[in-house]
Amino acid sequence: MERIATDPSKSSFKGTNLIIKVFYKNIVGQWFESTLIQEIAWLINTSENAPERKTNSLNEVTIPPKKLYPDMSFKLQLISERLSPVEIKIIEVEQVKK
Repeated sequence: MERIATDPSKSSFKGTNLIIKVFYKNIVGQWFESTLIQEIAWLINTSENAPERKTNSLNEVTIPPKKLYPDMSFKLQLISERLSPVEIKIIEVEQVKK
């Protein structure tokens, strides 16, 4: 309730971030690092024994609120790419070797 009263535009739940870093060099030998940060909104259970949805509620089959178990297979549901920052910067070859 405090979040709604103070800043209702903020997301009510912050998911885990998936961070992908790509190192590459251009045709003249300059090294670059591109970093994509995308929030994972929820997981969708894709196991063979996954329960079927009986209603239109996503909470019936998504994680959270359902629990994640070690033997489960799942698919990531990511937030919109428009909300995911991408950072591209020039780096030195020593950083690539690390």
